Amino acid sequence: MYKPEDVEKIKEEIKKLIADEQLSTITRYLQKDHAIEILLLNHVGLGRWKDAKDFVKSSGKTISDGTWRARQLELTDLGLAEGKHWRGDLSKKFYVATESGHKLATLLLQLYDGFGSYVSKTTPKIKNSDRKISISGETYR
Repeated sequence: MYKPEDVEKIKEEIKKLIADEQLSTITRYLQKDHAIEILLLNHVGLGRWKDAKDFVKSSGKTISDGTWRARQLELTDLGLAEGKHWRGDLSKKFYVATESGHKLATLLLQLYDGFGSYVSKTTPKIKNSDRKISISGETYR
């Protein structure tokens, strides 16, 4: 698949990713529940809880306010979002993506766009019910 010298270059890039504190922190963040969705919602201006909740609900899914708030705080700590007060009300906040947040969201959307068409052509249908995944009759937890 790869030439041996290319594999070594890729290994070095992976080592850099693992060793770099900022990149490894972002990687850990992206592995959390709803992390990518919330980053993308900020990217398109849905960084207010009510707007985000309504949008996610319109897709047939749910997200808890605690998860949403925790991810927003983490995004803020990572410099990927910025919290602002809603119409001057100090008790209400909404979040907007920073330049870095927009960049990461754009890259993720490009990844999903490119990979999505590949997956739909090459991967068996995955059914997700009750945290079990069924592929061609086989069930995995």
